[in-house]
Amino acid sequence: PLMALATPGLLVVALPAAKTLRRRPPLLFAMFAVALATAALPYLGMVIRSWQAPPISFYGAIEDWGAFWHYVSRAGYADANPVADWGDRWAYLLWFGDQLLWQLTLPGFALAMLGVVVLLRSGRSAAVVGCVLALLGNSATLLALLEFEFDFWQVAIFRPYSLVCYGVAAIFLAVGLQFAATRLAPWLATKLHAPRQLAHTALAASAGLAMCGASVAGNWSVNNRADGDFAQAYADMLFALLPQDAVMLVRGDLETAVLGYYRHVEQRRPDVDIVSTHGIVYANRLFHPRDDEGEKDEKLARFVAATDRPIFYPAASDVVHGHGVKHHGFLQEVLKGAPSGTIILARSEMAANYFRSVLARRPLDGWEQTMRLAHLHYFGQYLGYALLVGGPAWANSTQELRRLAEGNLASLMGLIQVLLRYGDASHHEQVEAWVTAALRLQHSALDDADATMLSRWRRAELLYLSGVLRGRQGSDEAAIDAFRASWRLHPAADNPAREALAIHGIEVVPKR
Repeated sequence: PLMALATPGLLVVALPAAKTLRRRPPLLFAMFAVALATAALPYLGMVIRSWQAPPISFYGAIEDWGAFWHYVSRAGYADANPVADWGDRWAYLLWFGDQLLWQLTLPGFALAMLGVVVLLRSGRSAAVVGCVLALLGNSATLLALLEFEFDFWQVAIFRPYSLVCYGVAAIFLAVGLQFAATRLAPWLATKLHAPRQLAHTALAASAGLAMCGASVAGNWSVNNRADGDFAQAYADMLFALLPQDAVMLVRGDLETAVLGYYRHVEQRRPDVDIVSTHGIVYANRLFHPRDDEGEKDEKLARFVAATDRPIFYPAASDVVHGHGVKHHGFLQEVLKGAPSGTIILARSEMAANYFRSVLARRPLDGWEQTMRLAHLHYFGQYLGYALLVGGPAWANSTQELRRLAEGNLASLMGLIQVLLRYGDASHHEQVEAWVTAALRLQHSALDDADATMLSRWRRAELLYLSGVLRGRQGSDEAAIDAFRASWRLHPAADNPAREALAIHGIEVVPKR
């Protein structure tokens, strides 16, 4: 898709050569054939490699045109967020402009602007217009087509989409650097009593090294991952919890990528099988990724029933298997023979220590922020179950951990969700205190310039939970107000506030 958006710019760049090529049709045909073959080779290699059953292959073998189109059209990705608006697009444009400036460093950006002027003054307007079209195609046009909410997670997804733009800017930089070095070379050659070509090369090399040095120095603290052990610490903890010959069912990016790397690349815990509940990535898939969800659930349930191996999955995953579970804090274990809905809690000091360490971590990027919030949410739910089903002894033994969770919005949301879903009227006072604390934490996060962007969905979810609580306390008017506020923030079909409002006779229409 990024190449398609850049293609109009490439065509404009080629315009000066069009007249020559029209006079020589064989050359035009040969160039087109070579370009087409070159573009097709990576796709051909992808298809052939998929037939060889590699241990890691996103959708598996590409057996027909439908499967091939599913790959190249990115049909399996749901990037669109229906609640995103033009305010989000404008925020992305401002963010992109800042990124473009600092990608080249300030001197590099100045040289790029000089390069644009040089090209225009030398009559290379087609080159400038073509490059600008490619840049706009992968920034403004792309943002107009996409529906991304401007939060830390979707910014992390969007970040690599700008690589084409940075490449175009680098072309302008190179032209500006060449012009500046050519103009300054005679002066430097005279000063150093050196050949002009040597002075020219020295100027260009010095400027390039200075820009690289400035970029490395300015970004070293973020990109130096010598002590970045977040993924490793998570894998260490999970692998320590998993018994011999376990099956680990994974669903989202976090566990799929982290455990997959340590299992398949570093060859740790070869006795453990990692199986995707989407049927993607790994060769040991239980069903085809394009099977409908009902069929996937049936095949997964049959697999669980047929195997004698212990089966685990991440704490927050919703896996349909028809049995009870044993909750280990960050993992759930299938308890065959126990009725569905049964929850038994396992004590794990290792999981508790990991929770404490995650609370103390400062994430280095959007991916780590996502990972951190997910893990804090997992453990918040676990602590909620400890209050409900663990009895007084569990409630007392987890009091210190619960106090820590109450100071974190993600963990607090986990606590609230569990007690609202499974608790009764005796828990309303505690839930109300937590909702009040969560709203306070949310506002402080939104006002904190150092905090990452909080998605509208998370804010809407908290308002929805507040409405559920008000409804159970008998305050229908307050509940409706909270549901309406939730819907205004996130007017999408996946917001449960829509169904809650419908129960009160209020119909709302999802955006798009």
